[in-house]
Amino acid sequence: DTLSRPGYIVVTEPAIEAAPASLSFTAEVGGANPAPQTLSIRNSGTGTLDWTATHGALWLALPPAGGTSTGLATDVTVSVDIAGLAAGDYADAITISDPNAANSPTDVTVTLALTEPVVVPNPVLVGRLDTPGSAQDVHVVGNLAFVADGSRGLQIIDVTTPSSPAIVGSLDTLGTAYEVHVEGAYAYVADGNAIAIVDVSSPASPFLAGSLDLAGNVLDVHVDGSHAYLAAGFSGGLQIVDVSSPSSPTLAGSLGVSASAFGVYAVGGYAYVAAYSGGLVVVDVSTPSSPTEVGRVATAAANGVYVVGSYAYVADDAAGL
Repeated sequence: DTLSRPGYIVVTEPAIEAAPASLSFTAEVGGANPAPQTLSIRNSGTGTLDWTATHGALWLALPPAGGTSTGLATDVTVSVDIAGLAAGDYADAITISDPNAANSPTDVTVTLALTEPVVVPNPVLVGRLDTPGSAQDVHVVGNLAFVADGSRGLQIIDVTTPSSPAIVGSLDTLGTAYEVHVEGAYAYVADGNAIAIVDVSSPASPFLAGSLDLAGNVLDVHVDGSHAYLAAGFSGGLQIVDVSSPSSPTLAGSLGVSASAFGVYAVGGYAYVAAYSGGLVVVDVSTPSSPTEVGRVATAAANGVYVVGSYAYVADDAAGL
């Protein structure tokens, strides 16, 4: 309806406003129903909105929905029931109506993505190989497994046939190999009180390209770009080494973490240090010469850390993950 006055028109119709404009649900076949979501409906026009909400799909559920609004919103709980549904993509719409509203009917799209559950089979041992030392860590690239083998340095193992792994190359490093990270043609080894950089471009003939003595007992190494980040126990903390020239690595910076640094993962300008009783320490390493602690979260006894996306996964000793 409209009311005419000299020079202008005043709209006196109610109008439907629904937020959000669409709802999306995800679930696994045989799993729990996804959490309900809220749809807010109000009158964004004038007068009184006298609305009803309907839908067609049997898997979509909402209470008998209807109400009035002169401007205040009504929240409607929308849920889905996945019982009996096969995996696939489903879609329906909630239709909100008032014959007197300017924009009636208004549809809110509802989608449901139902996936098959991920089945993780029971692990089965398919092959093994006794290394000459004490295997501490492994990094797999393609068909090669690079093993930090304690007092026997670096072992390079062909795993093309998983049931018959075979050593194809090895190098006794100068210290005790605790951890290894492979990047390009080089294996970076946390080697006691040093970092050892091994050229593995020819896996059968690895050779020491460079090394650097460091403070503390180096327990873990992670390479990001032109820098290697090392967890060096209590006395060494976080050590940052410029490895842009593998034959001449240099110390770029370091930072104590007030506890024993056991593990490290570097990505996106930050180093995440598993600092045992000191928990997980987040260090800004955008300027490697001036690393700065920017965050810390308490854990039981952080031994190791791996970062994916916006989450850090911490191996927390007896407390688990």
